[in-house]
Amino acid sequence: MGTRWRSRLIFGLASLLIAFGLAGISNLVKNHAKYDEVDFFHTEQYEESLHEFQYLLTRFDLIGYTQSEAINSIEITEDDVEQFKLEYRVTEEANSDIHQLIRSTKEREIMDYFNAFESEPTKQSYSNYQEIYYYYLTDTETGGFYTNLHVEDVEQFNQTIRESNFPVLHRESIAFNTSQFFPEALHHVASEYEGSFVLIDNEANPIIDAYYTYKKNKTLLNYYGISGVVALIIGLFIILKQLKRMFVIRENMPKLKQFYQTLPVDISILVLVLFLLLGFVWIGDSARLFNYQVGYRSMNDGYSDPSWSGYIVRLIGITMVVGASIVQIRLLYLRLKPKYTRVKEIKNSVAIQFLKACQALFIKKGKKPKLVIWLSVVLLFFPLAFLSFWKYNVEMEHRIIILLLTLPTFMILIIRAAYFQQISRTISEIAAGESSADLPVLGKSNLTALAQEVNDVKEGVKRSLEQQARSERLKTELITNVSHDLRTPLTSIISYTELLKNPRLTEEQREHYIEVIDRKSKRLNLLIEDLFEASKMASGNIELEKANVDIIQLLQQALGEYEEKIEASELDFRVKLPTNSVFTYADGQKLWRVFDNLIENIIKYALENTRVYIAVQTVEEQIAIEFKNITREELGENTEELLERFKRGDTARNTEGSGLGLAIAKSIIDLHDGTFDMEVDGDLFKITILLKRTE
Repeated sequence: MGTRWRSRLIFGLASLLIAFGLAGISNLVKNHAKYDEVDFFHTEQYEESLHEFQYLLTRFDLIGYTQSEAINSIEITEDDVEQFKLEYRVTEEANSDIHQLIRSTKEREIMDYFNAFESEPTKQSYSNYQEIYYYYLTDTETGGFYTNLHVEDVEQFNQTIRESNFPVLHRESIAFNTSQFFPEALHHVASEYEGSFVLIDNEANPIIDAYYTYKKNKTLLNYYGISGVVALIIGLFIILKQLKRMFVIRENMPKLKQFYQTLPVDISILVLVLFLLLGFVWIGDSARLFNYQVGYRSMNDGYSDPSWSGYIVRLIGITMVVGASIVQIRLLYLRLKPKYTRVKEIKNSVAIQFLKACQALFIKKGKKPKLVIWLSVVLLFFPLAFLSFWKYNVEMEHRIIILLLTLPTFMILIIRAAYFQQISRTISEIAAGESSADLPVLGKSNLTALAQEVNDVKEGVKRSLEQQARSERLKTELITNVSHDLRTPLTSIISYTELLKNPRLTEEQREHYIEVIDRKSKRLNLLIEDLFEASKMASGNIELEKANVDIIQLLQQALGEYEEKIEASELDFRVKLPTNSVFTYADGQKLWRVFDNLIENIIKYALENTRVYIAVQTVEEQIAIEFKNITREELGENTEELLERFKRGDTARNTEGSGLGLAIAKSIIDLHDGTFDMEVDGDLFKITILLKRTE
């Protein structure tokens, strides 16, 4: 119990560190551009303040003209005339009025410029700037000197600043042309100025207050960001080090792991993404709440009463999201780690099933059920409903919940409808006798059970049809082969009998014909006997005279019968037999027939100048007898049919065999409750017989 709680505590602490680290890094990323300058005097805020003061200073002190004087000083140049013609497309007939029009336009510009500074807020703003900045400016053309201190020149200005009760915080040399603050109508009276603006370290100065606030915020931002990075590294280190041993993920959460593995992989990924999105939103909120508490007063967060408690609550929420995300990432990694499961997981994903379902329901041709029509309506309604939630400024958390509930539900509904339609279509195909692919068995629903039952029915019908077709084919081949094998010797007997009726035959010819008739008659008799014997064996209508039989002795006798044929066959027989006798309870005559048929087959159909392996070995309470040889003819694909009656490895049927040897041998072994297995690997032909061993 102690280890379990210690693991949970370590996991929670690591999640908290990661949450704090992410919040700190988020704060650093969001505000680094604002506090990336060397100091406040290099910021855009300060530049805007200084520029505004120059603008007001130019109007109130540097212009040197009243409104009427500025209007009287208006100059109209040839460039003004040409520009006016181009801009207003003035014709030559109106050329006499152009100067008056230009003058009226410039007068309006000048009046608007002067009127803009007549408001009290503008005058108050200029008055405030006079208290913020000490300055001196010199007109580079006339040498005129301008300052807001009671001094006569630059030396006295500098001395006054040095003798001030407050130290100089910032001094900035400046040069500018007043034309940038004038309307175009006053550009002709603009002048070039250069000089200095001085800021005294006075707490009453709002610029100084902004300077210290910027400095404090920049320090806090760096500390918060650095501590966040350190916390994140420590948290990740703890997670990576303890992950394999954390009971919280494995032993303590078997039900969670089992449930998570039943979810489609894309749904699992979607849940993880939604958790990460929720964490991202909360991280942004926590950064703004922290900024407010430390004095970053530039936010507009919508909180009526931000406090440290709000920041702590958000941090706890981020910690929970981080912990849940880590658990999901770990479970998802364990799930997708084996390579053989990745393709299967993708195929079983809701997205793939949804695409296939949409294709089956809305794209493929065919009769559409009423359910598809209703689903089409839902398909159109869903995006409209979701967009309506987006339009009415619903909270992000609520949007996530709506998306989490509606989108998977809608996709699963489409998948189930397509699944039902697929089952219905397959049943119709089975009823019509058409072939179709197996239905996918997905999940554990009633539709899944129905799909499995439909597959079983289809497989049964398929096996029945295949067996029926095979039986018909074998029956046809049996009739054909029996007719061929019986007609061949019978035709020879009839032909040579007709020849014997010729009285002009010599004695030598007559004896030859009689010999052929005798040989063909014996061949025909052998075929008929084998056919009757095979029929009896297949029907089980035969009595066995069982006794303890020595398999070794019986096999040696069978090999001895074929000794001359073996020597003449150019085959190399390799026989491996145990030194001791091996007994089985069987009909010795019938087993001898099995060995006789197999050895005869080898001599007839084995490739010349190859080896033949015959071996007997005992395996526990069984006797294993193996016959292996290389075939002369290619056996083809349907090798299992060699065990059928009148089937030969010689498809041209040029040999003397009846095609019943293997069928009779298998029937005899089956009657002895043994096993007769045939294997073909290329040209390697192997027969394995298993019989029960007796003492």
